[in-house]
Amino acid sequence: MNLGTLLSFAALLLQVWMGAFFAVVGRAPGWSRARLYMFVAFTAACYSAVDILFSIEGLPMVTVTLIGDLNFLFAALHVSAWVVVSEADPSRPLSALLLRYRILIAVTVLLGLLAVIPGVAMRSVHILVEVPSLGVTYRQPITTLYGDLAMGWFLLTLLIPFRRFVRDLGQRRPHALVRVLGFAVYFACVFDELLVTSGKIKFLYLADLGLLGIVVSLMIETLQKVLRDAVALKEATARLQSEVSDRTFERDEAREALIVAERHVALGQLAAGVGHEINNPLTYVRGNLEHVCRVSKHGVLGRDETLLLEEALAGTKQIQRVVGDLRAYVVPSAEQGAPVDVREELEAAIKLVSAKVGLATQITRDYVEHGLVLADAPRLRQVFVNLLINAALAIQEAEPRDPQLGLRIWMRGALEVAIEIRDNGVGIPERDVARLGQPYFSTRLQRGATGLGLFVSRGILESLGGRLEFESELNRGTTARLLLPTLGSSRVPVSSPPTSGGLPPSSLSLAARAYVPKVLVVDDDPSVARAIARQLGGAEVTIAHFGCTAIERLLAGAPVDLVLCDVMMPGESGQDVYETVAAARPDLLEKIVFVTGGATSPQIAEFLAKDGIRYLNKPVKRSDLDALLRSRSRASVLADLASR
Repeated sequence: MNLGTLLSFAALLLQVWMGAFFAVVGRAPGWSRARLYMFVAFTAACYSAVDILFSIEGLPMVTVTLIGDLNFLFAALHVSAWVVVSEADPSRPLSALLLRYRILIAVTVLLGLLAVIPGVAMRSVHILVEVPSLGVTYRQPITTLYGDLAMGWFLLTLLIPFRRFVRDLGQRRPHALVRVLGFAVYFACVFDELLVTSGKIKFLYLADLGLLGIVVSLMIETLQKVLRDAVALKEATARLQSEVSDRTFERDEAREALIVAERHVALGQLAAGVGHEINNPLTYVRGNLEHVCRVSKHGVLGRDETLLLEEALAGTKQIQRVVGDLRAYVVPSAEQGAPVDVREELEAAIKLVSAKVGLATQITRDYVEHGLVLADAPRLRQVFVNLLINAALAIQEAEPRDPQLGLRIWMRGALEVAIEIRDNGVGIPERDVARLGQPYFSTRLQRGATGLGLFVSRGILESLGGRLEFESELNRGTTARLLLPTLGSSRVPVSSPPTSGGLPPSSLSLAARAYVPKVLVVDDDPSVARAIARQLGGAEVTIAHFGCTAIERLLAGAPVDLVLCDVMMPGESGQDVYETVAAARPDLLEKIVFVTGGATSPQIAEFLAKDGIRYLNKPVKRSDLDALLRSRSRASVLADLASR
């Protein structure tokens, strides 16, 4: 193998390698232009492969002529590719190339195809071009006039991209210098080949090296782009890391803000329930104290009056506890790592949402010995409040015949306490269970939900090292399970689980005194019922602590002139009493007067706004009741109440 063959073979290998490199790079996002570079490299490789055959001795002349014809086609394709490289907009498809360049490419390719026809571009004779000093002999087929014109056309066409690159160099655009140098080397090598072919000089054919030079320019350009992209990627990675750090900080701040916002939103929902809790003790505290004050004017206090004072004191303590719970909910403690009994916080949350849940819902508790957790109690209580309200809304939407809310606390493993809140509400579709806790996602968005409650709850639990799990079946109910790490071996003993029953006593207090011979007072809170009875003076008062008891007495025909009935009670509520009596004894409806501390839900407000429903607001002053009783007879009092 002579030196000329070696040069062409080396050029071929390098061009094939570069073409493969461009093929691989062209598959990367944003590198589609490298596929065009691949075409440039492979067409140059084909041209070099033909030149190898020109320098090999012993090949038949027909073969040499045939491969010479193919060289015209490879040259046409190579030149056309360079026109596209220089004139096509990288940001637009190749179809957007200007019409004149598309016509130029079409003519060039057509010339190359016609040259493949035997005898059109080359004759069946050849000349020997010898380089004695290097021991190289080329068999050069003689071109026809068409072949000479075609080769000239190809060279002139290459001036178009060269002119573009020179102009880009003047405008200091990227890669322009590398491309100009590559083309300068190529044109020098082509000029050398023309001089050798014409016999002016005896030297090697260097067109292969010229083609390699312009392909190398593309390789250098690509490597420069790779380096720039690598630097840009490194800078982008640094910026991204910084942005991630900033966004993480902002997310943490936003989550804390959402926790506060969610707490404030929940306060609006809990305000009515807190009013219930406060108004009940206020009713009997005010009644008892007014009674004591009146008795004290006539002598020394007796045993009954002392008992009244004790009840009043207990009532004030209850008010203090309720207000304390509310304050802790609004303003969390600065201590973030205090031992907390999850049972106490769960029960406190139940009291806060009692009005929202509704007294018709039966709660089943299953508490076993469990560990203390390290937590901020108000934040943990906020999670319980959120889950309890969600369960209550699910039950209200489903309206089951036997609404149930199950609470369970147990140890899962040695160092993890589980708290479960289970309802028999509407349930959640399986596709949505996995999305619970995502920000701004809620199955109740169309009903005014924000989609932030569970997101905030998850954030609180994560900050405590815990997690939140859900299980749900459509139309069967949902189970929310909280898992929190415990404080080692510390345990909270539970001797026996509380029995099933309703929510804590309703907090709608009755404060109405009507001067009537026979009065039925219906209230689930004994202290409230006794306070109302005392405020009625000398009337014959019967107390019923449950709605079902009142219904039995009224339907049994017990004599009664006035019924003072609480609205919210375990089991049968005041509304249930009214509707049952309306169906069986509508003549008794005018004797029923409700006493309320205010509407705690849209349903109660709607009920109290109905025609024929009479009610008094809590707490009612004793002086107002006395004035009413003194100024009216039994009939006038009932008529007055009926007209209100």
